[in-house]
Amino acid sequence: MATQLPRLTLSNGLQFPNIGYGTGGLTDAEILKKSLAVMIESGYRYIDTAQTYTNEHIIGEFLDETIKSGKLKRKDIFITSKVECHVYCQTYDLHEFCKKLGIVVTSYSTLGNPGRPAHYKKEGDQDPLKHPYVLELAQKYKKDPAQ
Repeated sequence: MATQLPRLTLSNGLQFPNIGYGTGGLTDAEILKKSLAVMIESGYRYIDTAQTYTNEHIIGEFLDETIKSGKLKRKDIFITSKVECHVYCQTYDLHEFCKKLGIVVTSYSTLGNPGRPAHYKKEGDQDPLKHPYVLELAQKYKKDPAQ
């Protein structure tokens, strides 16, 4: 039987799990699905993933299978994901899509991540904190580019 993990009551009354299961580095489908099964059996109801983890499709397959089998209801699971969005990777369409569906978008490394995976780097990309627009805004507001 699953353990009931601590939860936080959101302003809309939903009970959001305080503890989630991070999936970074898990890209082997068999291993990830087995670990997600143990996660569900252990009472976890919050999965964290990211576009850069390249495992979102595996998590989707697992959840589809698990929900269809009756072991889990969609309303009982929370999923957070992250996508690159910064001066070198604008995602206006994604923001509009999320806005229409009432999905909250928050920023992580808004000015870019110098350590981002190679598949997100384009030839000629420079340090995001040295981008002319970032420097212009920093000067205008009398701030350091990282602020």
